Amino acid sequence: MCGLLASFSDSCNYDAFKSALKLLSHRGPDNQNAILHGNYFLGHTLLAINQSKDFGIQPVEYEDFALIFNGEIYNIDALCIKYNTTFEKSDGYTFLKIFTKSGTKIFSEIDGIFAIIISNKNTHELVVARDRYGVKPLYYLKDNLVFSSEIKALRALYSDAFTFNSFAIEEYLGLGYAIGEKTIWNEVERFPPGKFVIIDKSKSLYLQDFDPLNFQKKIVFEDFKNAMNLQLNIEVRKAFMVSGGLDSSIIVALAKKLGESKTKGYVVSQEGIENYDSDIDRAKSLAKDLDFELTSLYPVFYFNLPSELALIAEEPIPDLAAFYQLQIAQKCSENDIKVLFSGIGADELWGGYRRHRLAKLVNMNKSFFQLIYTFLPQKIKEMKFFAGFSANVLDFFILKGTPFEISKSLKLRFSHLNQEKDILQKVILFDKNNYLVNNNLLIADKFSMKYGVETRVPFLANTLNAKFDTQNVNFWRGKIKLIEIFKSYLPKYITKRKKTGFSGIPSKELQLKWKKEVIGNEIFFSELLNYNTYNQLVMNGSFSHFVVALMIFELHKWNINTKSNE
Repeated sequence: MCGLLASFSDSCNYDAFKSALKLLSHRGPDNQNAILHGNYFLGHTLLAINQSKDFGIQPVEYEDFALIFNGEIYNIDALCIKYNTTFEKSDGYTFLKIFTKSGTKIFSEIDGIFAIIISNKNTHELVVARDRYGVKPLYYLKDNLVFSSEIKALRALYSDAFTFNSFAIEEYLGLGYAIGEKTIWNEVERFPPGKFVIIDKSKSLYLQDFDPLNFQKKIVFEDFKNAMNLQLNIEVRKAFMVSGGLDSSIIVALAKKLGESKTKGYVVSQEGIENYDSDIDRAKSLAKDLDFELTSLYPVFYFNLPSELALIAEEPIPDLAAFYQLQIAQKCSENDIKVLFSGIGADELWGGYRRHRLAKLVNMNKSFFQLIYTFLPQKIKEMKFFAGFSANVLDFFILKGTPFEISKSLKLRFSHLNQEKDILQKVILFDKNNYLVNNNLLIADKFSMKYGVETRVPFLANTLNAKFDTQNVNFWRGKIKLIEIFKSYLPKYITKRKKTGFSGIPSKELQLKWKKEVIGNEIFFSELLNYNTYNQLVMNGSFSHFVVALMIFELHKWNINTKSNE
């Protein structure tokens, strides 16, 4: 979508600020601009979607305010009516006019995806906000309160090398992503989703929640149709990620139902990879049945892939589906497609993962399963199905039996969820607040924005936000009510299909090469992880653990080789 950078003027000089902004040019190839507004430098790189390049230029100024904005406001017309404001110039300019009337309560009324920064040169305040689910990224330096869409711009403005966050390292190796607001660096945090802050000259940061949504009792087909219609209303070429699964098929079916005549989809073939599932066959059948154009891509994993993915994500990510997102975004860019639709969010909100079905089963008789677990042999306990079940039920569903000593530390960090008695609700909450934003949405944004393509996620529309119903899941199926809504619009080979995921497994030869690379850097890893954990990694780690380790090493090299422009 776009790139944002904002800083107190005493945190850096203007030339250094503009140099750091250039590092976000891939996020906004259509324009780049920076201004000094009161006490703040504000910088923006533009990816023009709904306005011409001239009208969309930011920062925009109105009265005493200036705004930089990354995202889309799907209900901007409705907000104009509510606040008696005429649409003028661009979404950003119009929103700023509305903000002068509404104040911060407007954030809870936006149906859209956004990271927003507004400065007031009269009061010297800076207002920062991020959408409810964290679809659009936003990071900040804790000590300097410099905000950016990506970490690389913050690193360019920080005089010393970043230092590793040991707690985050444990989480990346144990979970594949960091919990909450932390990143791999001690100096950098994520701005939390669904919150805003007003920062004054004292630079104090007190986060406030948006007003809660009024949950709908029941979501019906028309709700999905209306949400999708708002997001399809764009002036640029669009495409759809198609996996042959339920979620992406729903998105395409809705588009066709709303009259999208030139629907184009992309599917990634996993042929030739272990655990290959015939995604491409189902996707081709769907394209024929719904009458849309489908392009198949055939990416091949290679040795340097973890290093390249790490520099794009700016964090370790074990999910090699990021490579598929990158390949599709590249193909979109080559075909002048600027918006890509994805089914992300359906699993977290409607209960689509296998762990959700297992949690529902355990809910039925917790003591019975704990008793069974007590008598299992140790080797069985370490299997993916049973691992970690004894101490905290979340170990079973989230940690997935990682063999590392760090799992003991991670278990303590789940304690805040123990207040929720229902195990399924507990796992759903954890997935929505952590896995969704810090893995899936991170991949969706950064790996598409690498090529200047915006990923939209209709399942996360405000109007589709309903309180999770445990009846969505039984032991055999997830997303039961979602299937019920769309079963008459999709073929049975889609609605009856089991959940398989969107990633493959590299060849054993390539996995062995990655393992040897980790072993070859023994000094670095044994010092970073402590020697016992390093030994466990080498002896018992899966290929995803080696991918994470290699990404950490790549980020270490990037960090020490990057110098501040100050």
